[in-house]
Amino acid sequence: MGINPIDLQVNFLQMSNVVGKEQAAARHGLLVNQDIKGDELAEKTLTDDEKVKESQDSGDGATKVDEDKQEANSRQTSGHKKDESSEDHEDDEKKKKSIVKDPDLGRYIDLSG
Repeated sequence: MGINPIDLQVNFLQMSNVVGKEQAAARHGLLVNQDIKGDELAEKTLTDDEKVKESQDSGDGATKVDEDKQEANSRQTSGHKKDESSEDHEDDEKKKKSIVKDPDLGRYIDLSG
């Protein structure tokens, strides 16, 4: 028995359907894989954002402060701070006096348009 042309035509159609389904499944698998990787990356970034990052210790060299110099500076600046605070207090009082408040402001609402 030989193969008739109609049999060849049916075989080719069936093969093209199978190949098409395999290619669609391969493309779908890539998309699903990409979605999974994206979800994992998003979850990882969320957990990284919630974690407290460990600080880097810069050592004693850059952050070490000489206590004697610090005390001397604080003694010198304490007198200046009192003078500045009294000047700031006077400026605040002047600003409060310059603001004018209307006692009727906000009491009457014009609904006529």
